[in-house]
Amino acid sequence: MKLKTLFTALALSIATSAFAADKATLKDGVDAEVKAAIEAAQKANSDVPTGFAWRDSGKQLEDAIKAANGGDNDKAKNLAAEVKTAAENGVKQAEAGKSAGPRF
Repeated sequence: MKLKTLFTALALSIATSAFAADKATLKDGVDAEVKAAIEAAQKANSDVPTGFAWRDSGKQLEDAIKAANGGDNDKAKNLAAEVKTAAENGVKQAEAGKSAGPRF
């Protein structure tokens, strides 16, 4: 019974932690090229099947948005590019894994 209570508390904690912090959003005056890079990274990241995004892409996207809002366009574009590349690799791995089997 104590184990069930522990898991219930853990699940509740995880569920509510998602609402604890507001997501970073791009300000209106952000450079158009940076905005496009971040939006492309967000799109690519959303295409990755669950379980294949092993990197903390959400944190990197948030950092990219904060950098863009702060005017550090180079950092924002670099972070967005990293997220996009990782997401594209995740999609490729997911596709390759569909037909994977034992090598005999």
